[in-house]
Amino acid sequence: QKSLQLSIELRKRRLEELRATRLRAMAEEKEKNEFNARVALETKQRKKKESEDKSVSKLLAKRMKKTVRDTKDAIRDLRHNRLMRMDEEEQRIAKILRAKNKDGGAKMPEAIKAILITAGAEETAAFERQNDHLRSKGLPNFMKMERSIGSGIFIWTQSTFDSEFFITSIHMHHSDESSPHYKDPATLRKD
Repeated sequence: QKSLQLSIELRKRRLEELRATRLRAMAEEKEKNEFNARVALETKQRKKKESEDKSVSKLLAKRMKKTVRDTKDAIRDLRHNRLMRMDEEEQRIAKILRAKNKDGGAKMPEAIKAILITAGAEETAAFERQNDHLRSKGLPNFMKMERSIGSGIFIWTQSTFDSEFFITSIHMHHSDESSPHYKDPATLRKD
């Protein structure tokens, strides 16, 4: 019986040693796993921080490039606008043309091609008959302004869409060469 008791004691000790060894191995494995997890987490955080630093620098570089490009575009546009700036008369004409096109009116600009002045009732009536005949045949004709300049003097205009024939300037001068208001037709601008 004593040998049996010794054998049981010996087995108990061996089991305790095995249990202690097993617990130690489990604790070491747990520590090792925790250490590996900590290292992996630190590595992941370090890589994330590095990538954030890189992405911030890349983002900053992109924004700087865009700013430089936008500045160059703005300078180019300012130069172009300065060259293309219109005087007041050109702005007024452009505004009228935009208003006509917006309303569905004329698609091409229409301007005066010719101006004719009639004086007296007989001359006005004769020109009106001639103009009515041209209009009835669908040929280019003149339109009489609603009001006269005075003393039976009327202005007639003929319109066109062809920009080569637009009247762009009018020079008025005295017909008598001895007048100080006379201008030699050869010195006037030819369009």
